[in-house]
Amino acid sequence: MLDFNAYAIRVPRAKIGRIVEILRAIPPARIARMQSALAKVWERFTFSSLALAERDRICANAPNGAGCHDMRRQLSGPAGAVSGRDALDTLMHVLHARLLTRPP
Repeated sequence: MLDFNAYAIRVPRAKIGRIVEILRAIPPARIARMQSALAKVWERFTFSSLALAERDRICANAPNGAGCHDMRRQLSGPAGAVSGRDALDTLMHVLHARLLTRPP
């Protein structure tokens, strides 16, 4: 489950004109907590599985793995290498959960 309140600020459309003021009013301790929470789920907002698949395709055809080391280094995040648990994976999990809980 993605707890958006742990790492996101919801600003009503009517208050968009005050967004800078709203963001500056967030205490530094809360910002640190939000950043820590986001570090745990950031990959869920990417399409890293597509990048991993492309890297694997290129590396499989590269003689002696030419350029693969650089590609692996580039596909790293705050916690190390990306896992492929991205937006597509999240969507599949949500759809699977709905399938299991739908009425007969």
